[in-house]
Amino acid sequence: MRQKGPSPNLVACTTLIDAFSKARLPDRARSMCNEMVKEGCRPDLLTFKTLIYGYMRSWKPIEAEELLIWMLDEGYSADQAILGELVNELCKVNEIDKAFKSILR
Repeated sequence: MRQKGPSPNLVACTTLIDAFSKARLPDRARSMCNEMVKEGCRPDLLTFKTLIYGYMRSWKPIEAEELLIWMLDEGYSADQAILGELVNELCKVNEIDKAFKSILR
């Protein structure tokens, strides 16, 4: 992520993750998040939601669901909006079982 200088903070990393997500580059956004974690910076709820929406925006709901699981494992809660959209996107790709499990988490 960096070659020299201070470590980027949570706000800077989330801003970059958001930019990658909006550019439909969710894998780059995820790599940025992984680097952020490696540097000792824990993602917050906004970081997770940005990543999840980035994958949904790029028609990758299965990866979005994996991030939802990570987010929940970190102790954050999913709101109705993100769950509803994720369930909708999973159903579009015929992942009904995953959609149902997402609701039950």
